[in-house]
Amino acid sequence: STLLALQLAGGLWYGRIRQPYRYLMASNLIWRICLALLFFTVCLPDSSSRFVMPILFLALQASFQLCIPAQTEWQVNAVEHSGGNRFFTLRETAFMLTYTFFMGLAEFWIALAADTASLRDSFVRVGLFLVVLILLSLFFLIRLPAPQPSGSFHTWCTLLHPFRQKAFVQLMFTGILWSLSAVFSSSFTILYSVRILQIDFFSVMLWSTLGNLMRAAITPLAARMAERRGWAKTLELFALLAILLTLGWWKTTPTNMQYLFPVLTLLGSVPVGVFGLGMFQLQIKASPAQERSIFFSTYSALNGIAGFMGTAVCSVLIDNIDQQHIPI
Repeated sequence: STLLALQLAGGLWYGRIRQPYRYLMASNLIWRICLALLFFTVCLPDSSSRFVMPILFLALQASFQLCIPAQTEWQVNAVEHSGGNRFFTLRETAFMLTYTFFMGLAEFWIALAADTASLRDSFVRVGLFLVVLILLSLFFLIRLPAPQPSGSFHTWCTLLHPFRQKAFVQLMFTGILWSLSAVFSSSFTILYSVRILQIDFFSVMLWSTLGNLMRAAITPLAARMAERRGWAKTLELFALLAILLTLGWWKTTPTNMQYLFPVLTLLGSVPVGVFGLGMFQLQIKASPAQERSIFFSTYSALNGIAGFMGTAVCSVLIDNIDQQHIPI
């Protein structure tokens, strides 16, 4: 969450460079290489891997966060006038289906590991699989049309522009509240499932995977609803669903968890997916085309700060729970 603040630098930098295509290609290449190498650090001696792994992870996160504002502006400007709403809905659905399949496969391989040697082999297997996927993504990436220069030079004062747009300020405030609620909800849901309900890893993995598939199926339906009612009204309905799911966890006990846990886990990721897509669509409408990298990066940075603060508070509360200062 903290590294999301790097998106501010990425959005500002992207508005200053003269060759945006090279910047996009270089940053995309760096984070993809770091991601693939990360899984092969298990082949190094322990004394080396404990240093190489965090360095690769930080390089991966930094290059990815610096790249995101530029890449988002690139995508939005390329499809905005040719069915952009449907494109982003299709992208969200395709991403969740692909992510669910390959993440489930990776978790299955790792879950089968019986000892350290087989666990290392599983990580290498996942790494080789990632290399193939990364090469495939690069094959399509270099064939995309080059982005057009924005035509405006971004200065540090440009970072204040999102705060001068009333509609965008309201979006940022809503996003911050959603990030805080998501951090608290996910943290204590996991704690409650493991500590009190004693749910095994396979059940969590199974129902989470099915929940991702449910998210991929419902997101297009939510997008169709938004075409008729607008995204603001649609998000209100799914925010209500998130509240009802949270109340459902409050009523879940070891005696009824065999019924409530599958339902709550199955539906849990649906509001997250719809809210992410809807807020993104609203950001596009509320931001000027020439400064989208700044507006998107500001939104993400504030959400990252909110997520960091929420995580810190949750950590303190969980520590108190562990010490039995707070009953769960």
